[in-house]
Amino acid sequence: MKLIAIATAVFSLLIASAPMASALPGFVAAPDAKITFEEYMTVLEEVCLTGKPDYCQHLAFVLQRGKDTGATKARSDRLHQAALEHYQKQCDAADLVACQNVSIIFQVGYGRPIDMPSAELSRQQFQKLAHTLCDNKDALGCFYVSNALNGTGNSDYNPDKAKKISDLSLEYFARDCANKNAKACELLAHRYYNGQIYGGYIPYDIQRAIALFDSGCQYGNRDACITLGNIYKFGSGVKTDKNKAALYDQKGCDLESAISCSNLLSGGRASSGVKWTKEQKKTLQDEVSRLARRNCSNGKLPDCSLLKFR
Repeated sequence: MKLIAIATAVFSLLIASAPMASALPGFVAAPDAKITFEEYMTVLEEVCLTGKPDYCQHLAFVLQRGKDTGATKARSDRLHQAALEHYQKQCDAADLVACQNVSIIFQVGYGRPIDMPSAELSRQQFQKLAHTLCDNKDALGCFYVSNALNGTGNSDYNPDKAKKISDLSLEYFARDCANKNAKACELLAHRYYNGQIYGGYIPYDIQRAIALFDSGCQYGNRDACITLGNIYKFGSGVKTDKNKAALYDQKGCDLESAISCSNLLSGGRASSGVKWTKEQKKTLQDEVSRLARRNCSNGKLPDCSLLKFR
């Protein structure tokens, strides 16, 4: 279904951030900077319960990939239920991405039977909110309205209107980016970097995408810095440039992204082009470990991927 396809394409970049509680869980310091799997599960479950549904779903899927026992399934089902409840609360507070995720959970049946009537009700709530936000010149709201109108399986399919609203979405993203909204710059950059995903209305334009990612990175968006580092590291649409990759990885690392620091380390050189000494590598490895542990327990789920297990 188009709703699920769009969600898959943009889930990582559009995930909403809920306010965190003042007292946060954390990992116990260890000399080897490694953790046990159960410690990982315990800490992330505590973060989940502070209102981070992406953590809840992540843990549920981790458990499902493991040994299937009654206790494991019960724990996984509880986490899926917690994710649904948190997403619904965020949706009721006018969070578009959360509303979309509620509909998807009912459609797919994560940890529960598929419930198409509930999926339809949540889809209607999502669409109503998207239209309301778009009417108020919200870029993300117009983005979702355009996607819905471009869905061939939808009764309100209207590609001409979808194109007009897609153009409005671009206009509003550009406006917000010009006002130094770092996330808006990153989202707009992805529109030009992956135009074919978003209705096919936007031509692929790597140079414009890079300029927008750069603005987002300079304004403090870690994800934009990570993306630019990877673009230059792997030559995605441009000539491979390890020095530029290191420059953006360093910027992301300065913004305390464990992923950027790790990418900087794996690149083998600093932004100046100088190779790391053995001592510098050890210092940076320790920093990656520190940031991964701290960021993972502070609501930045992607950095959890850098934790090391005993």
